[in-house]
Amino acid sequence: LLTPIKMLGIQPCSVVFAGGKKSLLKHPLISAKSKVVHIHANDYDIFLKSNKEDRIELNYRYAVFIDQNLAHNTDPMITGTGRVVTEQNYFPSLKKFFDQIEKEYDIRVVIAAHPRARQDNIRDLFGNRDIFYGNTLPLVRESEIILLHYSNAVNFAILCKKPILFFTTKELDSSFRKPAIDSLAASLNKSIYNIDSEDSFDLALEMEVNNEMYRDFKENYIKIDGTPEVSFWEVVTKSVDNLIYEAKRD
Repeated sequence: LLTPIKMLGIQPCSVVFAGGKKSLLKHPLISAKSKVVHIHANDYDIFLKSNKEDRIELNYRYAVFIDQNLAHNTDPMITGTGRVVTEQNYFPSLKKFFDQIEKEYDIRVVIAAHPRARQDNIRDLFGNRDIFYGNTLPLVRESEIILLHYSNAVNFAILCKKPILFFTTKELDSSFRKPAIDSLAASLNKSIYNIDSEDSFDLALEMEVNNEMYRDFKENYIKIDGTPEVSFWEVVTKSVDNLIYEAKRD
């Protein structure tokens, strides 16, 4: 059993910075006297700072795949969980899937590369497709549809009101990351397609955006309506300044 914080001489916090509605959980350090200040997810800061001049000029219609560097990421070296996909299985599945989309729907697939994705032979791994680094939001803004597993970049799709297609592979389906994909897709009432199976998908149907679900997702996980349209740290700084002022006044 955890030792009650009062026995340790620790008082509940005066201010709690919370994101969307789903971010405020019960915690021993939060009491009825704690002041809750709602702030937005960091992705909303990026969204605020970006403008339509930050754009990718492509002369073709495209879908953008949000790469998570699953086959090469180094996190397993720290967590000991193991990679969820292997290079020899993952990339052939992706290429086949992207080829199918491009052939059947007359739309190209481009890659929003993960910041830590290696740049030596990655283009070959993705089937010689256009790959972009550091431009995820502009790519999403101008795209026709977003292809992803469980990336946090889903926030950009929500904010830009872009359609999303969730998909997995055989390896992903049997990995510990599958619940993350299930939960994210369920929060938007979306289906998940296993591209290694016989699952069929209708890209035209997936192009539909459920505005109500997107609004709820934004409220729950990104930003509550009515909170300041300023940077994350401006809200934090102002709140801390007010706390210090009130403490000195008392």
